[in-house]
Amino acid sequence: MPSIDFSTQLFGLDLRRLWRDTCKAWSRLLQRPALDWLAPPITVLLHKPGGTELWQAIGKNLAPARAARLAQVQAWAMEVPDDRVLWRRLTMPSMPAAEVANAVALEADNASPFAREETALGYIVATEAGQRGLRVDLALASRRQIDQYMLVQRKEPGSIMAALPPEAWAIAQDGRPVVLSGFGEALRARLDARGRRIGYGLLAVAVVLVLAIMLTPVIQLRHRAIEAVNRFDDLVARTQPIVQQRSELAQGNEQLADVGTILAVRIDPLRIMERLTQVLPDDTYLQSVSIQGLKITMSGQTANAAALMQLLSSQPDFHDVKAPSAATRPLGAPKETFNIELKLELTQPTAPAQEKTPSRAP
Repeated sequence: MPSIDFSTQLFGLDLRRLWRDTCKAWSRLLQRPALDWLAPPITVLLHKPGGTELWQAIGKNLAPARAARLAQVQAWAMEVPDDRVLWRRLTMPSMPAAEVANAVALEADNASPFAREETALGYIVATEAGQRGLRVDLALASRRQIDQYMLVQRKEPGSIMAALPPEAWAIAQDGRPVVLSGFGEALRARLDARGRRIGYGLLAVAVVLVLAIMLTPVIQLRHRAIEAVNRFDDLVARTQPIVQQRSELAQGNEQLADVGTILAVRIDPLRIMERLTQVLPDDTYLQSVSIQGLKITMSGQTANAAALMQLLSSQPDFHDVKAPSAATRPLGAPKETFNIELKLELTQPTAPAQEKTPSRAP
């Protein structure tokens, strides 16, 4: 049976290594001092030869706790006497923290009288006053001697600290504590990491809430706009038959208006012929008469077409008298052939009045 090879290579990149490097980069970013305000302070109980003190740790920064109480203690440490610690002061140029750690480790390998696996070291960094360099106080001690000292000096700190491993601190000349590696500082690192994760989570929740508050009015307006568009589309769909009926009604009204206009201007042809007979002179006769609404077109022959047009224009019930074509007189013909158009005046009676039958007296 062929085996299935789940390769983590993609375009020449190792996905596992890429994931580890990404997580490491984010971890370093979240551990930066600028983000220490997101980490809750950890109260540390320091056992000294002359008594105890309370300190607060935020990341790698240690400061005396002034308002802390014993009930808030989450970790504890023991002060290593100066006779068991070797101090060395280094001056370095300004460089990143990772390079400082590498330089200190190299110096510790060269200066420590103990074997590498037996060496417990710690250091603190300060900026030289008036200079751009760094001052590093390096503390070296024997891990075996510190374990023996803790076994002799360790006392039961109480029910809270009974099961917790202590840290090993060395106090520098300026009073600042130096944490020696390889003891109980891992517990405080885990507490710090957990506190930072909670702080980052709360910060992310706050950012999400702020964004939600900022976007809520926009989302509501968009929802209202979409709802208004949907309602408008629904209203258009429901009123479409009514609009269609209204359009059909308007067309019907226009047609009825046209019919009414045609009926209103109905002309009695007999009355028109009678009127033309009265107006036209005796030397004029018509060959054709066309009546279209109020427009009358007639053609025929007359002795003088211009005089005929003047005569028609002078009548009160005729207007817009014109000749579509010029009058012609055929060779040898005694009269001119004309073609005249005119319009009737509606104020003049165009239909014959109905005769009333007189009623007889009884």
